[in-house]
Amino acid sequence: MSVLESPDGDDDPGARPTPARDLSPVPRRQAPRPLARRPAGQPGRTLRAVPGADSPSRRRSAGRTALGALGFALFLCVLASMIAGSGYAGSQAGEQERNARATTTVQAYVMDRFQRCLDFMNSGNYPRAQAECETVQRFQPSLFGLQGMLATIVVAQTPTALPPVPTPTPVLTDKGELFRLLKAAWDKKEWDTVILLGDQLRALDATYESASVAEWRYKALTTRGVARLRAGNIEAGIFDLDIAEKIQKLDANTAAERNYAELYQRAVSTFGADWETAIRRLTQLYQVSPGYRDVASKLFQAYVGAGDAYAGLLDWCPAEKRYVSAQGLVPTAPGLEQNRLGAAQQCLTATPVPITGTATLTGTGTVAGALGGGRLVYAANDPASNGYALFISDGGAPSAIGAGAGQPNFRNAGVVVLSGGGAVRTTAGASLLAVTAQYASISPDGKRVAYSSGGALYVAGVGGAPAPASLGPGVWPAWGPGSLIVYQACLPAGCGLWLVNPDKPDEKIRLSEGAADINPNWSPNGVDITYVNNGDVYVVTTARQFRRLTSGLGAASPTFSPDGARIAYQANRDGGWAIFVMGADGGGQRRVIDMGPQHPLAGTERMAWIP
Repeated sequence: MSVLESPDGDDDPGARPTPARDLSPVPRRQAPRPLARRPAGQPGRTLRAVPGADSPSRRRSAGRTALGALGFALFLCVLASMIAGSGYAGSQAGEQERNARATTTVQAYVMDRFQRCLDFMNSGNYPRAQAECETVQRFQPSLFGLQGMLATIVVAQTPTALPPVPTPTPVLTDKGELFRLLKAAWDKKEWDTVILLGDQLRALDATYESASVAEWRYKALTTRGVARLRAGNIEAGIFDLDIAEKIQKLDANTAAERNYAELYQRAVSTFGADWETAIRRLTQLYQVSPGYRDVASKLFQAYVGAGDAYAGLLDWCPAEKRYVSAQGLVPTAPGLEQNRLGAAQQCLTATPVPITGTATLTGTGTVAGALGGGRLVYAANDPASNGYALFISDGGAPSAIGAGAGQPNFRNAGVVVLSGGGAVRTTAGASLLAVTAQYASISPDGKRVAYSSGGALYVAGVGGAPAPASLGPGVWPAWGPGSLIVYQACLPAGCGLWLVNPDKPDEKIRLSEGAADINPNWSPNGVDITYVNNGDVYVVTTARQFRRLTSGLGAASPTFSPDGARIAYQANRDGGWAIFVMGADGGGQRRVIDMGPQHPLAGTERMAWIP
């Protein structure tokens, strides 16, 4: 079919004009006779030449047509060669530019997805957070902190398995009939029914055949409890065994299995969120039962995760130690030796990161002089170095004053204390305590430091003497203007914010009752304490009087101004992170300092408002 023909065989009216129709009469032609079919096997007829078809004039016309077609074909070949040559030359010139643009576009796309993952995670939308983080993982699988975030998101979505509902059994009031059914279920080893009927009988009469009922219930509860533990239904299994233990003491094997399950569950709850606590708990379990479930694999992952976290904070010596521990479990893990060697080399030459002075502040910032006095010290991404850095601002343009540091905290001794993934030090670079610490806070007299490590609260003398003393479980310590330290902990009496005098460690006072109460900070008056619960800012007094200052803002890192009249906090609004200031009563909220679109460590940071 010609390129100018339509699919049905007619000429394309848009390709060439249609000739005018001749309306003169045309002699009728006889209909052509149908061709006769040639019998199978009979040779076909020879086609005879049509008269005049091979005349000289027709041969000359055909020759001219062939030469024209050949010339046109040669022209097309030459034209195609010229186009291909120029295209090749042009492609070489633009390749680097296209690659550069593609790289920039991918990086921007990945960071946007990472921020979306954080936002969805902070808002509790874990399925969307997982989808965004998995998209980032496909592009940058080695992005610092990504694996830990994914693990936290997955754990948050894992539903707690409920005990299976047994087949409904009619509630009977005839104790004899109920005991007969209970005995039949015992003989058949129908443990769910034994437990159900045993509970019914005890509710009717706790003394009726009490010895047999107790024996059968104990056996049913321990058997079902162990089965649930081994099937991964840990909470339900522990529940069964706790009830069984009220009937009689668990045998050694059953008690050990319950203890292993409890330790495993506690370790997994911190996996990806607090590597050191996860390592400590997994190590306890691994030492007594190295073959329990996947404890060896989990411990290996925790070592690597901790090493990567330290390396990301440029804390190379602890990173090397964690990589070495991981190699002790899986010596041939791909890439692990390379990471260890790199950390070891950096550890040999590493020196404390200098943090010099407080640079002269210039510029107007978002709102000039919006702080109304004093300066804010905070950690955020540094666009200039594409890394993490400490900044200071009086409400004007912020100035970077140190790389790799974070978690600033201020006391009236006039020192900002940092815990940049390693030793505690000041903004002038002076080392206060050579330990791996988190959330360090200095005492009012500047002689002691409170900090958390591995989920426990410690107090040590500046310089290491006296040696660190543990005050029990606790994180987020903040030393007040007086002798009290406020911190978050889950103790036997419950979770929440607690107060403790380090000189009287046994006299702890529970201040709040929320397991999600974190990041406390004192007012200069020594009475009010601001903190965060599920993204909202609260204030509680030492007399347990509460007031809520924000609602649904996704706030983090609250801190009082030096005069106690205002509170600053960080939040992600309108597509970017910023620092906001409000009155101590929650009124007059305003945006004062832009922090940029990314703030991956917002949930673990602090902020300090200094004079």
